[in-house]
Formats: sequence, C-alpha cells, structure tokens
Amino acid sequence: MRQRRSGITLVEMILVLAVFGILVVLIASRLSTGQIEVNQAMERVTRSVQRARLHAVERNAFTLVTFDPAAQRIVVARLGDADDLSSGTSITVHDFAQGDLENLSFTVEDALATPAGLLFDPRGVGQGILASGSFVVSDQIRVTIDHERNDATGTFRVNRYAAVEVMAP
Repeated sequence: MRQRRSGITLVEMILVLAVFGILVVLIASRLSTGQIEVNQAMERVTRSVQRARLHAVERNAFTLVTFDPAAQRIVVARLGDADDLSSGTSITVHDFAQGDLENLSFTVEDALATPAGLLFDPRGVGQGILASGSFVVSDQIRVTIDHERNDATGTFRVNRYAAVEVMAP
C-alpha cells in the first residue's frame, strides 16, 4: 500500500508559476502602455519644436510654437511678421483633445502665463518666450504630459534655442 505525501507536485508548481507569469506580463504591459504613449507624445512635440526652428530658416519666415493648455493644443505656425502674432499659417497641430493623443493632457510651467509661445526669427534664432502675447523673463518652457488613465507622466524643458531636455521622472 502506498503512503500519500502532503505537498504539491511539480506539475502543480509549474501551472501556478505559468498563471502568475501571465498575470505579471498583463499588468506590466498595461502600465507600460501609458508610459509609451507619453514618451511618444513628448518625442512628437519636441521634434515639432526643433522642426519649427528649421522651418523658420528654410522659409525665411518667423515661426511660432504655441503651447495652450486651456485648449489642450500645441500649434506650430508660420507668421507673416513678428508684429502680428495672431495671424499665421498652421504647419503642425498637436490636439490633445482628440485622436491618438486624447488619453493625454499637458501643462505648462515656467512661462508665467499661458498660452505660452516660442518665437523663431528667419535665421532660426529664438526670440524668447511669449506669454499672453508679450515676451517674458523666462528663458524656457517646461511641459508635463500626463496619461489620464494611469500614472504615466513625462516632463521636458525647451529653451528659446529649441534645445530640449527630458527631465527624469
């Protein structure tokens, strides 16, 4: 007669570990998806700022990058001249209220007022940070992008020379 031992078998152990592994992968992928979306949005916006500077040089025109957290829009526009900041032709629009950015939102810091903008002259030289239509003392804009469904976040600073610095989380 065989004596029954208490404990678990190797098959049971492998099965439990497999289920546990699947759960870990599912949870980790859900959490990292939000961070991936934030990182992709940061990359798109920072590339647009750098392209705005190049566009100013290529087209020999003033170019304005406007960060408007109230409307959740970042707009790159070519201006006729620097005196008329209200008119211009939109080149790139990042609309955080719809499309693939709708799960994200952004805030602007270090600009003293919003909407804030970054103006490049036809030589590609940053003319400074604009806040509510006038130049401000700040030499940089700090933008934080947040994912609305999880705790993913990303922050970067852009200065008037289009140099971008991604901040550590």
